[in-house]
Amino acid sequence: MKIENSNLSHILSKELPPLKKGEVVNVKIIRLIDKRQFIVSIKGKLLKAMINSEITLSKFKAEVIKTEPFLELKTVKEPVQNLDVMFLKKIAVRFSKDEIFNFLRSFTHFNLKKLDKEEIMKLIKDSGLFFEKKIADGEDVSNNVKGLIYKDNSNLKDMFLKLQVNLLMHGEIFLPFKSLEYGIEDGEIKIKKSRDCFYVTIKTTFSKLGTIMVKLREFQGEITGTIFTESRFKGLINQINVENVRLSWKELKEEEIEKEFDFDSMLISTLGHFETIA
Repeated sequence: MKIENSNLSHILSKELPPLKKGEVVNVKIIRLIDKRQFIVSIKGKLLKAMINSEITLSKFKAEVIKTEPFLELKTVKEPVQNLDVMFLKKIAVRFSKDEIFNFLRSFTHFNLKKLDKEEIMKLIKDSGLFFEKKIADGEDVSNNVKGLIYKDNSNLKDMFLKLQVNLLMHGEIFLPFKSLEYGIEDGEIKIKKSRDCFYVTIKTTFSKLGTIMVKLREFQGEITGTIFTESRFKGLINQINVENVRLSWKELKEEEIEKEFDFDSMLISTLGHFETIA
């Protein structure tokens, strides 16, 4: 993703647009030059800029810190407050979770060979949720899902933005998965970290067990979990023994699933109460 400075002259604007120190401008990241140095689009011109703050998304608002001897920018406000709320609401309504997840499962990145921590961490790493941060940190994103979407089908980039906005607003990672190894085609995973605890919730459907949901909680190195199934599988589930994990069974109810995985309603509700601070 990096490019040499010698190759920049033919694409960069010869002059800066009218910019003043302290001015807040709309910025779009075009490409990484080096760590914290980017080609950006501002006021219709392609410019080289230093950005000395965390980048979460590829479009944001930034304050002009200085223009000489080089352009330096700093992101302003919280990441979500830099976005157009009406635009976010349109995305939230336009793309459903099922539509997004079905599309993403077409990528091999979402096929888990094992249902373990290493595979899930790899899934998150290459999912595209942290695409912009990886670019800003100079990491390789050649196999990143969002990068592939931008390259091959830019019309779907807004679809992926919905997952990133939910992460920013709720601190939750929502991702689909499948596993040819275990016959899983419709897996969903939600991950959330608080100050003291780490939560993982997984939902899928098995041919013999029907819909199953597993909630795991890690606190001070101790893992507890609850497996939700139909009542007729209670005896079978109670026989499961996982080393270093204390498991229990609970009857699965539709409202439990909606509470955990109704991603669309939760995001739309939050956006309905969200105001951009001018």
